Amino acid sequence: MRALGILLVVVTLLIPVLAACGGGGGTTVASACTQASSQLPSVASAANKEHAAAAARSAATTMTALNVTLGGMSTNVGDPSALINLRNATGYLAIELRNLAALLTQAGSGLIGPLRRLGDQAYAQIGRSASALAVPSCSAIALGHPLFTALVARTTAPAGPNLTDAGAAACQNINAAYGTTQVAIDRLAALAQLQRSAAALHASEIDLAAVATADGARLRAAISEAEGILNSAATTVGHGGVPAATTTAAFRSASAALRGGFRAVGIACTIPAA
Repeated sequence: MRALGILLVVVTLLIPVLAACGGGGGTTVASACTQASSQLPSVASAANKEHAAAAARSAATTMTALNVTLGGMSTNVGDPSALINLRNATGYLAIELRNLAALLTQAGSGLIGPLRRLGDQAYAQIGRSASALAVPSCSAIALGHPLFTALVARTTAPAGPNLTDAGAAACQNINAAYGTTQVAIDRLAALAQLQRSAAALHASEIDLAAVATADGARLRAAISEAEGILNSAATTVGHGGVPAATTTAAFRSASAALRGGFRAVGIACTIPAA
């Protein structure tokens, strides 16, 4: 099985926390946020997937450092709960940004919807906390909400109009998350294999969406055919079909369609074993 190694960590955003340790030295909430804001990558860094993944990792590191700094400050401020909520939200965003970096290099997990929604909730919490503390430097915009939005959008953006480049990106998505190395003998395992692989194929279709040539359309059709085969098999398994036989047959047919599609347009792509 091609495991993505992406764990979406669900963190409760409003956690009651006892008073934080004191000892922030000369650092204030405002100065800590200002420093973090200056270290975040620019929105322009989300221009392509390679740079976007590096930007997401860098932003995660910055958020982690800010979370640690805020955690070391005394809660003897105007609104202690706002400081706690701000700290919790930055910690959560550090996790989400690492997840986002992984999605930018290992497509097909199907986690982008929850990641976008929960990340936006965290930024909303940051905004409320900044208002309560009267610290503009800790606002959602200052702490990277536009960057987060751009990075999320990049995960679902086409890879460009050139067939060679977009085809390579599509192949990378397939190799990251498609296929299985063992037969699924129970329903849940089979559904996980089929749904994960179908999501990877859907991401590959999106990579090719801007290629306006006959070969681009031909490759998209082959990938779409393979995705349809897997989705149909998932429906069959979900309604009581035999997991092992259904998934084995589906991956065999889907892989044949994928190999034929890439071969037809002259792009070398090794399809993971079915």
